[in-house]
Amino acid sequence: MKKKIAILFSGLARYNNENFEFLKNLFQDYDIRIIPALWSNQSDYEQFKKTYFVDEIKLIEQKDWSEEISKIKYVFGEENRSYKLENIFHMWHSIEENTKYLENYSIKNNINFDYVCRFRGDLYSKSKNFDISKYINKINDNEIIFPENFHSRGLNDLFFITNFKTFLKFKECIEYLKIFINESRPLSSEYFFYHFIRNKSIKIK
Repeated sequence: MKKKIAILFSGLARYNNENFEFLKNLFQDYDIRIIPALWSNQSDYEQFKKTYFVDEIKLIEQKDWSEEISKIKYVFGEENRSYKLENIFHMWHSIEENTKYLENYSIKNNINFDYVCRFRGDLYSKSKNFDISKYINKINDNEIIFPENFHSRGLNDLFFITNFKTFLKFKECIEYLKIFINESRPLSSEYFFYHFIRNKSIKIK
């Protein structure tokens, strides 16, 4: 029996046929299921459902993060220029809500997922020479795997995999983001992610 992987799509309803083909190829040795938690202020959910063959989408509301943003003291070069600081909060909030939905979904449908993959919906590769099963199958509790293209200031936040139990720690990412800011640390999503992983005693593979 194939092991089960939940693929989390969080926030924006990105959809692309090439992306879905890439996912199927990447996880061909597994039974995959798309678990989406998307912003409610979007409209084209039907095309998303058709692209990824999903019946159910958790709709989530965006929050006002102005109070938290006002407490930020330091940022890196491109923050709030090439993108807005609030998008960091939106992204991690959507991942947190997606994780909560995943937990409820697995209980409601009596599905025991072995692994969970955070996957941004506009990622894909034209190469088909991927074999990551040997890495996934070795994941233990409190371990996380990334592609090798680490960001220069932290960890790649677009694609990562843990087992199901470990991924549930992401229900606490916004709480830690607030702590991170109160400690006057420079803010970037990748740098925050690196410290979150360390705080949760998760080992990088």
